[in-house]
Amino acid sequence: MKKYAIIIFISISISLLSIEAILHTTTKTNDAFDNSWGNVKDQHLYYRHKPNSKGPGGDGANYYNSFGFRSEEIDKDKSENTIRIFCIGGSTTYGANVNNDSTYPYILQDLLNSERLSSKKIEVQNSGVCGYLSDHSLYRIKNELLSFKPDIFIIMDGCNDINTSLVPSNVALATRKPFVSKSRHSKVLDWLKDNTKIGELVFNSYKRILERLDIPRYTEDETREAIQYSLDLYAKNMKEIQEICQKEGILFIIVNHPWIFDFRFGPPDNYTEIKKYFSINIDDFNTLWIGAKMLNEINTSLLNSGIKVINPQADFDNVKDKRLVFSGNDYIHYNKSGNLLLASSINRTLAREYFNSQENSINLIDTVIRYTLY
Repeated sequence: MKKYAIIIFISISISLLSIEAILHTTTKTNDAFDNSWGNVKDQHLYYRHKPNSKGPGGDGANYYNSFGFRSEEIDKDKSENTIRIFCIGGSTTYGANVNNDSTYPYILQDLLNSERLSSKKIEVQNSGVCGYLSDHSLYRIKNELLSFKPDIFIIMDGCNDINTSLVPSNVALATRKPFVSKSRHSKVLDWLKDNTKIGELVFNSYKRILERLDIPRYTEDETREAIQYSLDLYAKNMKEIQEICQKEGILFIIVNHPWIFDFRFGPPDNYTEIKKYFSINIDDFNTLWIGAKMLNEINTSLLNSGIKVINPQADFDNVKDKRLVFSGNDYIHYNKSGNLLLASSINRTLAREYFNSQENSINLIDTVIRYTLY
């Protein structure tokens, strides 16, 4: 009997090892570097845009200039007749799911120049990179972007900082606090998920079951604790950027991320409404719902400390059907209409407070006429 038990154990072990080997050779690592047409490895940032890259969509649809920015070509040496603005952040600044001319930095440049707010040429560079955190924004400003002699930095960060609170990131430059769920699944499953392909497969199946049943894997306290740690790093990064900008004479503006949520209603109503049209699970919803409010509180405190903060949320709240401003089934990223709303909100603030315009920015209806939105 003992002999047969040993044979069965060895057979099962060999089978599991064989399956593990097959999974290692057939499954692809979920790596942000692998998922983009124009990325190259980078020693400090993990990856960056490959200069002079051209992406899908035909000629002129998706491209990076010689500096890896998602914008038209520029001379690094800024002329005296140019006001240079850098838009910095992750995929919402980059413009995931839209072409170059439908990103908010591209539209912002068009709006600013069309209103003739300055006798100088206003140049807006899109330096957003999908997956980047506030860590990257700080690093790039200190080590790269200052050399372009910018007049204004516009940063929309925080969303990726929130997301990496609960999901390990090999992209983050600053160390995030390791997140450990205390109650939703066993430490054995955690270990198997992190160290074996079989464990990862089992865990993902378990996760999908919970998602279908709308059962959260993390408690609210766990989620809040993890996000707080990450957003404290975000606040520290923003304050350091402000110090740099004050020293260099650069205007620094934070854009508070516009969310799909209607904060006049509670989480259950929002989740039910969003789930009708967008692919979202309860864990992602809870993370973003909690994180959005916490980020808003931190940005308010940064505003009170003297940093200029723009909040476009009211413009998005006025759009009842969120499918008109968000991209397809994506509840994070904006389509061209959403990027127009975002650019218009920023444009109003710049026109009034930087260019000292006594008039509001160009009427939104007039702007819509100039753009093909749908």
